[in-house]
Amino acid sequence: MKPIISRTQIANEKWIFNNIWRVFFNTIFQH
Repeated sequence: MKPIISRTQIANEKWIFNNIWRVFFNTIFQH
């Protein structure tokens, strides 16, 4: 049985990465 989590996990990591990038950018521009 192949886990179908892979596709969701990739999307989740992408979303988390985008969130971190946004927070990182906001922190830089607020200084």
